[in-house]
Amino acid sequence: MDEVLLTIGIPTYNRCKLLDGLLNCIANQLNGLNKEEVQIVISDNQSTDDTKKLVDAYRNNGMLIDYSCNDKNIGANNNILKIGNELAKGKYCWILGDDDLIREGGVNHYLNLIRENQDINVFYLNHTFESDEIRDEIKEKLPVKQGSLMCRHGQDELLPNGEAILGYTTQNALFTCISSFIFKKKIWQDNFIGYQTTGTFEVLSNTFPHSVVLSAQLMRSKVYYVNHPYLAFFVGSQDWFHQWELLLATRVLELTDLFERNGASKGFLKEYRQRIFNDSFNAYYRLYTDVEMPAWFNLELKNNIKKYFKYACFRRQLKGLLFFLIKQQIKKLIKHQPPIF
Repeated sequence: MDEVLLTIGIPTYNRCKLLDGLLNCIANQLNGLNKEEVQIVISDNQSTDDTKKLVDAYRNNGMLIDYSCNDKNIGANNNILKIGNELAKGKYCWILGDDDLIREGGVNHYLNLIRENQDINVFYLNHTFESDEIRDEIKEKLPVKQGSLMCRHGQDELLPNGEAILGYTTQNALFTCISSFIFKKKIWQDNFIGYQTTGTFEVLSNTFPHSVVLSAQLMRSKVYYVNHPYLAFFVGSQDWFHQWELLLATRVLELTDLFERNGASKGFLKEYRQRIFNDSFNAYYRLYTDVEMPAWFNLELKNNIKKYFKYACFRRQLKGLLFFLIKQQIKKLIKHQPPIF
C-alpha cells in the first residue's frame, strides 16, 4: 500500500468469535474503490484460541490484513498504544474493540469525511451502546434504537473543540470509548505517552491511554462531530464492566483534571464533574463497608475534598456520606451496648 488513508486497528486477545463479527462487517464494506485506502491491522496479544486461524481464513478469502502477534501478553492498553505508535500506516487511525460492529455504509462514510476534511485532527463518532442480544439485529440491518444512542444532536458539526459534545449526551463515558475517535496518526505519535509499566487501572494512562493521548486535541483543537451511529459499541462483554462506577469515581474524574490542565472551560468542568459525582458517589460509601475493593482502587477522599468541595453537587453527596458514617457508628454502638437487664 502506497497511499493509506485510514488504518483500522484491532487489538485482540482470546476473543476470536467476537473478532469474526467485526472482520465480517469490515470485509463486507471494502471493495475495489476503497480497499487500497484502508489498512486492516490486528495486534494479537498472544491469544491461545483460534484467532490466528480466523485471520488466515479471511486472508485466504482475499482480505488484506496486517497481523502482528506479540511475543508475550503486553497488557491490553499497551496493545492499544502499539497500534498507533508502531503498526499503523494510514494518515488516520481508527482503533476498534474486537467486539464492536460497524453498520452498513460506515466505512465508506468515514472515508468520505476524512477525504473532505484532512485539516481535521480528530473525528468524534456518535455510536450506540448495545448488549450482546442485539448483535444479530445489527447484522440484519434493523433500525437504530434511539434509547441506545450516545449522543442526540441530529447533524454533523465542526466544533471549535470537544467540549460541546458533553451537551449532546447524558452519558459519562463520552470520552472513554476508544472506538469513537478517528485521529491523525501523527497526533498519536507526537503525544505518545510511552508503554505502561503499572498495573491496569492503577493510573489514568493505563486505564484510558487513548483519552490521555488525545486530551489536548479534544480541548484545544477543532473536532468534527459525526452524528450517524454507524458504530455499535457493546457493553458487558468486558471483564471490567462491573467496576465502571469505581473507574468513574477515580480515573474518569482524573480525566477531567487532565482536561482542565489542557484548557477546558469552567462551565464544561463543572457540568462534567457534577455528572460524575451524581453517578459514582456510591464508590465513596463502599470505602466504609466490608465490601472487598480491587487493589487498584485508590480513591483519596481528603484530596478530593480539597479539589472539588467548591462544587455544590459534591458537597451534597459529601453530606450524605457524613450521615451514612454517623448511622454506621450508631449501629456499632447499639450492637456493642451491654443489655440493661
